[in-house]
Amino acid sequence: MSRSYDNAYSRIVALLKLVLPLAALVLLSTLFLVSKKISPEDALPYADVDVDELTREQRVTAPRYSTLTDNGSTLTFTARTARPEIGTPGRTLGEEVKAVMQGKDGKTTDVIADHGRMEQTEDRLYLDGNVVVTTSDGMQLRSQKIDVTLGTGEAVSPGHVEGDAPFGHLTGGSMHLYGPQDAQMLDFAGGVTLVYQPKRDDTGGTPEGAASQPPAPVSDQQGDSGQ
Repeated sequence: MSRSYDNAYSRIVALLKLVLPLAALVLLSTLFLVSKKISPEDALPYADVDVDELTREQRVTAPRYSTLTDNGSTLTFTARTARPEIGTPGRTLGEEVKAVMQGKDGKTTDVIADHGRMEQTEDRLYLDGNVVVTTSDGMQLRSQKIDVTLGTGEAVSPGHVEGDAPFGHLTGGSMHLYGPQDAQMLDFAGGVTLVYQPKRDDTGGTPEGAASQPPAPVSDQQGDSGQ
């Protein structure tokens, strides 16, 4: 009986020595057969970058530049990207540019634009493309081009300007923003039009003495308005 048991055990062990390696080979071959074939011509998911262009342009992401103007205001510039222009020393090109000027009294003037060009030799920043100027006291102006002098914080729009202020809607052929932040002056010229819109009081009426006359446009003259 013992000999018969030993013979059966030996046969099982011998069979397993043959079956197990064969089963392992079958499993491995199945993995190779069902796995997805990789084409060497397929691009890697992280390879969609023009390395030569990045090296050539020396692009910087989210740069920040701050300076102090002659009148004591802080002028800060940020952008989505910026890069030096090859062949033109001192020139930096930026995309989605924002300039913020803050005075000693805390008042701010924000300027955003699609594109910007900083000329260090001229100490100027040229903004163009959907330029929007917003002041902390409620004025918003829109233009396609504004030039900013870095040393003084002055801003000039040589072209059409349109915007809204607490006192109404205005348009002009050009604009000049200058002076310290706590006493800035805003000059318009070239076909200036102002539509006066008086504020209404809590009862829905206009302030006393302010609405006796309808809004009247003013054109073809230069206007000054302090902020």
